[in-house]
Amino acid sequence: MPLYAEYALWKNPETKISRAMFVYAFNPNDPVFLMPELNTPEGRQALQQPNGAFIDRLSRPEFGPQTLGLETEADRRRITIVGQYELGGGFAADGTLIMSDQNFRRFFEPRSLDQVNLGLVTLEPGADPERVKAAITEQLAADVEVYTKPEIVRKESRFWIQTTSIGFIFGLGVVVSFIVGTVIVYQILYTDIRDHLREYATLKAIGYGGGYLFKTVIQEAIILAIMGYTPGLILALGLYELAVNATAGALPMQMTLFRVVFVLTLTVLMCTLSGLISVRKAVTADPAEVFA
Repeated sequence: MPLYAEYALWKNPETKISRAMFVYAFNPNDPVFLMPELNTPEGRQALQQPNGAFIDRLSRPEFGPQTLGLETEADRRRITIVGQYELGGGFAADGTLIMSDQNFRRFFEPRSLDQVNLGLVTLEPGADPERVKAAITEQLAADVEVYTKPEIVRKESRFWIQTTSIGFIFGLGVVVSFIVGTVIVYQILYTDIRDHLREYATLKAIGYGGGYLFKTVIQEAIILAIMGYTPGLILALGLYELAVNATAGALPMQMTLFRVVFVLTLTVLMCTLSGLISVRKAVTADPAEVFA
């Protein structure tokens, strides 16, 4: 089953401002999408109307009203909303359309229907996806890539995280935050040690060794890590919820257990590193010089 994809400039009928919208197209008789609105006889018939398209209810408000029967322009061609569904946008676009392959050919002429973006294969119940994948790969040309559904999901995730600037920006933010956090915690611990240098010197004078002072400072660093991590986690959960609402639930942003533990580990490591740098002041304190 062929699936087509392209961008079109959708004109908001109220503001007359055009924005890029992602367009999917397929043969209405093929069970490509799982949305129930597209699999009813009425939905398939509506898709076959000339210049008609289904619009995503989760598209951004900037695209304008989504009432059935509304007419506007897409790539300077008249288009009519003949149905709605729920899918959600993403990093690539803030809204989506679905139309028939014949309407797609009209809108994106001279592109032909031979230029397929994805060829979808439905497996029979009990079929092994890996064996089917291997069999299909043997029959196709070398420039055609074959993926199972989990593989293409992982490929898309790697693309947005590793190839685009989005992943780089988030990764750089983590590195910068780690460095800045290390410096700030170091300044806090160093100032605290300096203000209580007499106490540390007294401990050394009555027989406590450098190991005890070392553990004391590291314990303080871990306490700072927990105290900073707790409100940070609460704030992050709120930001996650804000991001999900801003994208109408389209982006699958979830605070997983792995992220919770990973960030906690980084926070403890950051504060411990700051403690290791600042503890030298306490360990090397000479009681004779402090009380001189």
